[in-house]
Amino acid sequence: MPFWYINIYYVGNIFLYINSIKINFMETIKKSIVALIISMISFSALCQEQKKINTNNVQDQNETPKVWEVNQFLSELKAQELQKSNLTYSNAKWLEELLYQVQPSAYYYSNELKIVGENPTTLFTDINSLSSLNNSKTPHSIEMVRINIDNTTDLNEIIDLKLVNSFKKIKYIYIVSSIDINEATIIKMIPNLGFEYVVLYSVIKMDTINNK
Repeated sequence: MPFWYINIYYVGNIFLYINSIKINFMETIKKSIVALIISMISFSALCQEQKKINTNNVQDQNETPKVWEVNQFLSELKAQELQKSNLTYSNAKWLEELLYQVQPSAYYYSNELKIVGENPTTLFTDINSLSSLNNSKTPHSIEMVRINIDNTTDLNEIIDLKLVNSFKKIKYIYIVSSIDINEATIIKMIPNLGFEYVVLYSVIKMDTINNK
């Protein structure tokens, strides 16, 4: 057999071998990427499920839906999370950030919508503007609707929770009053109170703010 023929034969086999290695390498990479994507999806689903479980556990589904004073709810939520050793997401921490830290926000008053930042997580409004909320182009990234109550006349208004159904990520309705209110007062204002959202309230009077 001629020498040049032998060389071509071996060179051809070498190229075939290299090509098979490249194919196997690419297949390995593809499988690794697919496995990584599946793991990320599973982890995200687990976190989302924990978000639902954590907040729903505080609200017993077998009891009548209730309204929570905000600090009481936070205490209950933190106590439950301390009992979970494999917790990967803290609803209590995120709720505190929504309540007390500056977040991208939307403001809806008197039929006017103003957005500050990208993908706002909190919507600020008052009880008189709430009825026209469905007509606004409020972003669907909202997780908390904060409703202000400013006077005793506001207590005669209805808070219709159906108005926030279009917000796919919403978890909390937070009612902030500058006059004295309690759980019973708010329950009368929400005829369709259920377990879909956590309804929180707090009383923050102007004289308290001014003294700080």
